[in-house]
Amino acid sequence: MCCDWPRDNIFSGCRIGENGSEALAKALESNKTLQHLGLSGNNVGDAGAQAVAKALKSNETLQRLGLGENDIGDVGAQALAKALNSNASLQRLDLWSNEIRDEGAQAIAIALESNETLQHLYLSGNRILDAGAQALAKVLESNTTLQRVDLFSTKSAMWEHRSCPKRCKAMSRCKILNGNPFLIENGRRLQI
Repeated sequence: MCCDWPRDNIFSGCRIGENGSEALAKALESNKTLQHLGLSGNNVGDAGAQAVAKALKSNETLQRLGLGENDIGDVGAQALAKALNSNASLQRLDLWSNEIRDEGAQAIAIALESNETLQHLYLSGNRILDAGAQALAKVLESNTTLQRVDLFSTKSAMWEHRSCPKRCKAMSRCKILNGNPFLIENGRRLQI
């Protein structure tokens, strides 16, 4: 059921578009209680992602944000990356099946160099090529909070061959489980 509010705080598949996401983002700026917001499948686009990113800069309670299947490209991903620089509550960000390319992935990777709260990042089904995947793999060397980064079904040859990326092979922490590469960091499994 669409808009299963307030039990799950999910608006997934409600077709709210840019205008609806901008209205929700405005409310999110001052909200002090919402922890989960699911906006997947709403065609929010870059403008909606930018509005949500602006809200994330001041929101202190949201822990999980679902923005999968929303036609978000590099502009929206870059705005969300800037928000990750100042947001200290978001633990999970779902950006699967969007239109994010290398520039967006690289911006997110740069933000993750200093972000200390995000634990799960889902980027599967985007248009990320090797440069974006390499930037994300590099940040795994220094980021200690990420527990899962999902790049399954991206366009990157590094990930499509289901083998450890070159950068990860040199780290000796890369392993394969059920055909999927992952890293072991401080006893935690990091999906890559």
